[in-house]
Amino acid sequence: MSQQENNATMKRELSTVSVMFIAVGAMVGSGVFSMTGVGVTRAGSAAILSYFVAACVSIISSLPHIIAISACPCAGGYYNYISRFLSPTVGYFYQWQRLVGTLALSPVAMVFAQYLQIVFPEVPSMVASLGIIVVFALINLLNVRTITKFNNVFVVVMIIALLVFVGFGAPHVDVTRLNNFMENGFQGMILGVVLFMSTYGCAPFVANLGREMKNPRKSVPLAIIGGTFLTAAIYMLVTFTYVTTYDYHANPGAAVGDVAKTFMPGPAFWFLMIGGALLAIMTTINAGIMATARAMWSGARDGVFPKWFGHINKNGVPDRMILAVAVLMAFPVVSGMSLEYVTYLSSAPGFIFSMLIPISTLFIPKRFPHLYANSFMPLKRPAHIALVVVVCGILAYLSGSSITQLTGKAIICLIIYYGLVALNLIRVRKQYEKEGKTFGGLKTDYDPFWIEEEARLAAEAAAASK
Repeated sequence: MSQQENNATMKRELSTVSVMFIAVGAMVGSGVFSMTGVGVTRAGSAAILSYFVAACVSIISSLPHIIAISACPCAGGYYNYISRFLSPTVGYFYQWQRLVGTLALSPVAMVFAQYLQIVFPEVPSMVASLGIIVVFALINLLNVRTITKFNNVFVVVMIIALLVFVGFGAPHVDVTRLNNFMENGFQGMILGVVLFMSTYGCAPFVANLGREMKNPRKSVPLAIIGGTFLTAAIYMLVTFTYVTTYDYHANPGAAVGDVAKTFMPGPAFWFLMIGGALLAIMTTINAGIMATARAMWSGARDGVFPKWFGHINKNGVPDRMILAVAVLMAFPVVSGMSLEYVTYLSSAPGFIFSMLIPISTLFIPKRFPHLYANSFMPLKRPAHIALVVVVCGILAYLSGSSITQLTGKAIICLIIYYGLVALNLIRVRKQYEKEGKTFGGLKTDYDPFWIEEEARLAAEAAAASK
């Protein structure tokens, strides 16, 4: 069964509000509660600026993604554009990189354990991390409408809790702490941007839900752009409170909860821990599993991964791939990798492979001109090319900054990994030959929705011109 044949079992149930809440929930949990302390250690007070710069860079970097998904919505997101508009072989390597990228979800589970121990100190961190992964893997086996109802409530409570933190911190703000704003220099600020990009990078997760949205052309731009700016405002408020109320030099890497203890009364503090930290982290884990499983599922349907993982359950969700993603998330937890190192390990190749996404969008106007013309921002060819060049330049720079933080052993491991992935491509091609097909034939295996919509829009344009 082809990938497109199975898309019919996925239901269009996600509203624009639900999609935005998924994006905000994905970003806020992973950013404020898992990265603020680490980012302040790298950038100092300039972490406030790092969050803002990262938001701007993320929006710019996401524009080609937004154009693509608003023109050609589908299940599985970016893999479909790379494999159909560039090459199935390139798409193959992108999907296997996504396995490494999935590790970026693990630090969120690690941070959940840290915050849970504030409330229940007797719970072992590994048990808490693995437990929350299992819980949300099971929740994601339900239908998408049920999942998003819970997510929407969680996000509202989470935002209220963070505003409570800012409110109680306001009387304790000491702006003189900002005097040495760029204490770690420009490079420190940029390392903060690299770390925070991994949190804003959760926003484009929603592209993988394109075939489950009621109106993807409207929902995706609003969710990514609006959600990122809303999240940035929250990030900056919380970070401003963090650096102006707390001596982070005395306790580098302190969590937001550690700062909150210094000025928040008991009830408000526990509301922040439970209603803010724990819920925020849970929304990120939920969005990560939901979106990543669908992205990986798309590859399984094409045989990039074993086709056994391409199964869809009665609720219309890729159940086997959801469980596979949960196992991948658990690996860094069990192996004892640090939160910061896992982020760099997943970001270094991730930024490089992400350049394939904007490049692939250059081919949409030629293949589906009417879909492109009706996308969120149908740029003229020169402007489109210029945007892609800028985005690729940004991603290349961020990738280089991430690679410098890796050990030689980690780099060698990545080289070996991609070498094995290349060897596996031989097996995949032979499997296609046994089935009387060619792997390269995937390049024209377009989503039926794209074909139908292109024909409909072309007919409307022809009728209007008469």
